[in-house]
Amino acid sequence: IYFSKDARYWNEQADGSAVRLMFACRVLVGYYTRGAARFCHPPAKNAEGRLYDSCVDDKRDPSIFVVFDKCQIYPEFLITYEDSNKRLPVLEFGVPR
Repeated sequence: IYFSKDARYWNEQADGSAVRLMFACRVLVGYYTRGAARFCHPPAKNAEGRLYDSCVDDKRDPSIFVVFDKCQIYPEFLITYEDSNKRLPVLEFGVPR
């Protein structure tokens, strides 16, 4: 499950509709490492097979976090908003003369 520190990232990934829904969540990321799209679970952290808790896009300055267990997520708010850049133009219809 992907999360971003910057809400603008997900706004740009959304479909073309103007009305948007977004969750604001607390995410327990724990010990993390750089991830890859092919990962179905976090990689091993040590020789004993202990796994990392999550994966990130950049270990030094992460902005995308991926967790593999829904128990690491606490959704606090569901935010509904309208993207004014995606608003459809208003069409006016008149009676032909």
